[in-house]
Amino acid sequence: MQIGSGYNSLGGWLNADYVPRPGAGQIFLDARRPFPFPDGSFHFIFSEHMIEHIWFTEAQSMLKECHRVLKPGGVIRISTPNLRNVASLLFAPDNQIKQTYIKLATDKYIPHAINYRPGFVVNNFFWDFGHYFVYDEETLELALQAAGFSNVKLVQPLESDHAELRGLESHQKIVGDEINRFESIIMEASRGSDA
Repeated sequence: MQIGSGYNSLGGWLNADYVPRPGAGQIFLDARRPFPFPDGSFHFIFSEHMIEHIWFTEAQSMLKECHRVLKPGGVIRISTPNLRNVASLLFAPDNQIKQTYIKLATDKYIPHAINYRPGFVVNNFFWDFGHYFVYDEETLELALQAAGFSNVKLVQPLESDHAELRGLESHQKIVGDEINRFESIIMEASRGSDA
């Protein structure tokens, strides 16, 4: 199952979204509420740049529901903005990737900015995209563990030890590979066996 499909409906997946797109083969799912699926329904769950659009307590409910509906040994893959990297724009924003990010974000999303400055970009990132809670690596790992997941690990975009979870992301199509690697954090975690 994919939670928050948006414009990235995946073939062979149950694509779910709060606002399903007509003709995209998506079902309605409010990820903040109990899922309408029985325990152990899915082998894999994927969510890209969605969890940051709900409050932390709602995200914890979502992750617990993900754990519940995964089969024992099932895997969740979460991609979300990386708080550490976005916040780092405010401190020593002089390396090339940060300058590129500041320029790209300003040109694409902040027409009212009077210069290329980190303050415009960071404020835009939080307030103009509807982000309610943004994770760093430690917080996302903790959230997954608190929901019952184990074997939490950081992974790279489009890469996974599981063939079913490779090549799923689409965010890089919007911002480019280099910016996506800077902006996103991706973690996989598993539901342990019920032994």
